Amino acid sequence: MQKIFSSGFWNDSDRVQSSELKRLLFHLRSTLIDSRAKTTVSKYANGFKRFLAWAQKYPEIDSILPASELYVSLYLQHLMQTVKHYSSVETAFYSIKWAHKLANLVDPCESDLVRSIVESSKRILNRPVQKKEPIDATIIKTL
Repeated sequence: MQKIFSSGFWNDSDRVQSSELKRLLFHLRSTLIDSRAKTTVSKYANGFKRFLAWAQKYPEIDSILPASELYVSLYLQHLMQTVKHYSSVETAFYSIKWAHKLANLVDPCESDLVRSIVESSKRILNRPVQKKEPIDATIIKTL
């Protein structure tokens, strides 16, 4: 959360001098966080931390907020190749989107290319439905 509240919109928060304005600024952060359910905030914050950890492995990625479409796309591709279910890719997508929204920055997840990766993950990583065999009278009798 520290990274989010020190980027974009929040860069100017250091200029706030008045104690009353500082108090309002503190409450503004809480108000924005409360725009989502606590469980959603926790999920998105953890998802964004995973994106940060991944990005820190690559010195060429010099900006996380705002993140570039290219590196967000590569991160989502990385997830597609390492996770078993598309929900992990979807969580990463919405986590990055949420962080950019809180910082009031241009959202790389608005890109059609990035959205296409998420849609692809649904098709590629989705498990087929496995229907159960119907129960007949002989099975019920054995129970």
